[in-house]
This record gives sequence, C-alpha cells and structure tokens, in this order.
Amino acid sequence: MISLIGDAELDEGNIFEAMLEGWKHGLRNCWWVIDYNRQSLDAVVREGLWERYENLFRNFGWDVVIVKYGSLQEAAFREPGGEKLRSWIDACPNQLYSALTFQGGAAWRKRLLDEIGDQGPVSALIDRRSDEELARLMGNLGATTSQP
Repeated sequence: MISLIGDAELDEGNIFEAMLEGWKHGLRNCWWVIDYNRQSLDAVVREGLWERYENLFRNFGWDVVIVKYGSLQEAAFREPGGEKLRSWIDACPNQLYSALTFQGGAAWRKRLLDEIGDQGPVSALIDRRSDEELARLMGNLGATTSQP
C-alpha cells in the first residue's frame, strides 16, 4: 500500500488517526510518500515543520528516508564549492526559493552571487552553468518518503 499526500494534508486529524491505528495494528508493507513543498491552498506551511513530522513518523516506528535533493544537486554538491551551495539552499526561505524558481536562471545567478559573494569555488560552480542549466539545477529537488 502506498499513501501519496502533500504536507498540507498533515494538518488533517484523520492522518494522525491513521498513523496511530497503523501503529496499534502493526501495519507493514506500507509507504507514506509526502510531498513536502510547504504550500497549501490556505497558506505556506511553517518553516521547519518537516522536522516535527519526521519525529512523529519515527515515534510511530517508521523508517524515514528524506530525498531532498535531486541527482543534479547531489552531483553539484560534490564539486568544489558545493557545500556552500547546499548550505544556501538549506537556509533559503520557501517563499524566496519559490519566487526564484519562477523567475529563472538569471534571477538565481544574481541572488546566489549577491548572497554567497565571491567565494572562489562556489562562484566558479555557478559560473560554469548557463542560466538555463542553473535554473534546472536549482529546481532539481526531491521529496520525502517514509516506510515501516
């Protein structure tokens, strides 16, 4: 069984009832795939809430696997300067990340170089990519999955 939900659905009480019932009855062979995009129709989901969700799943006995970065990002993080880029991504507020994704590669380049500054290796990592390639890199995100 596979449950596909967005993070906003975790605001619904029946999700937690299902987790509790599954724990009480020893549910196995089930995956929860959660698209943690921090958005809903009502509002933006609070920053850092994923850590609470992760702890909740772990407390109910689930193995949690977080797939945050896509393969392009993982490869870039292995390049010189890649850790600086990862740190910037991790610290970036969702509203800004969403806006830059919409604006494209030139906006990503300007913001990254403005905020990270001339850092040698990370600046070279950014400069090696065209605006199109940089937009593809920065939009190459993963998702979060949990299974017992």
